Amino acid sequence: MKTRYSIILAAAVLTAAGCTEKHETYNLPETRLGFTYTFDESAQQVLDSASRYTFVYKPSDVVEDTIWITMQTSGFVSDKDRHFEIQQVEADATNIHTALPEGTEVINAESGKHFMPFDSPETRELMVVKAGATTARLPIIVYRHPDLLSDKIYLRIRLKENENFKESFLKNRYMVIELSDMLSKPREWGLGAIEYYFTGPYSTAKHRFMIDNATWTLDDKWFATHFSTYNVDMGYTGYLSTFFTNKLIEVNDKRLAEGGDVIRDDKGNPIYFVNFGSPQPYKSN
Repeated sequence: MKTRYSIILAAAVLTAAGCTEKHETYNLPETRLGFTYTFDESAQQVLDSASRYTFVYKPSDVVEDTIWITMQTSGFVSDKDRHFEIQQVEADATNIHTALPEGTEVINAESGKHFMPFDSPETRELMVVKAGATTARLPIIVYRHPDLLSDKIYLRIRLKENENFKESFLKNRYMVIELSDMLSKPREWGLGAIEYYFTGPYSTAKHRFMIDNATWTLDDKWFATHFSTYNVDMGYTGYLSTFFTNKLIEVNDKRLAEGGDVIRDDKGNPIYFVNFGSPQPYKSN
């Protein structure tokens, strides 16, 4: 029995050592802080509703807003509040996690012009992981600068290490925020399902028509809620297709009666909606 116990004890020690080696990061003394992300079906990081922001849905008198970014700790939990710091780093076409047409210039946000400086008292006092917490909400205060009417501006940030936190591991180390004050194609519109069941091809004219005629806030969050996967509610998409087609008939008929033209896309083609890939019956020439 003594020999058998010794074998069991040795096996237990080896198992514990193996677990320690496999999960070494849990034994590191450093406490880290990093960003949380949304990933698509191919496990590629994407710009989600938290990191893509546009003023286009806001009233014209709204000149600043706050974007809240979730951050996650790793390591030991503290019974005291822990402050953290953020810094801006350069964004370019290789690190903003979204596809851009070849040759597109990536414009970096300017502190004090496009967003409130991270060392301002209003921002610093909110950069804190509360006692006993493992998450925090980072406030990014952004300004409605005229630049956003014509260009997408990118703010790429990372943690600035201090006595409380070291940087997270590489995949959670950076966050990119896309700012604009103009229509931007929702990520979900690029999925085959929504174009087949409801919207048809994208155009800014169609997007603006939908926003102006929906009886709800038709923003990126709405698209993400209903169309983030290929599994869609076909009853709902059928309703949406009919709803917007009827609105389009009403608006186009009024425009024509007033001597104007139907709503056309960027290529000069009349916009329309689809149902199971087929254009809805009413399509102006």
